[in-house]
Amino acid sequence: MPTKAAWLALADNVDGIEFEHFLATRLSMTVAQIRARMTQAEFVRWEMYYARDAQAKEMAARQTG
Repeated sequence: MPTKAAWLALADNVDGIEFEHFLATRLSMTVAQIRARMTQAEFVRWEMYYARDAQAKEMAARQTG
C-alpha cells in the first residue's frame, strides 16, 4: 500500500509525477525504467507532445460543439 505522502504527491502532481506514470503506462515501462533510460530532454519532449495533443483535441471538441 502506498504511503500517504505518495498519494498526496500524485494527487498534487508534484514534480510531474502524474505525467511520469501516464508515460510509463503508455510505453509499457515502469517509472524507474523511464528515469534510468530516458534523458530529461526526451522526457520534456514527450511532455510537450502530449500537452499539444490534448490541446488540439480540446480545440477540435470546442469547434464541433
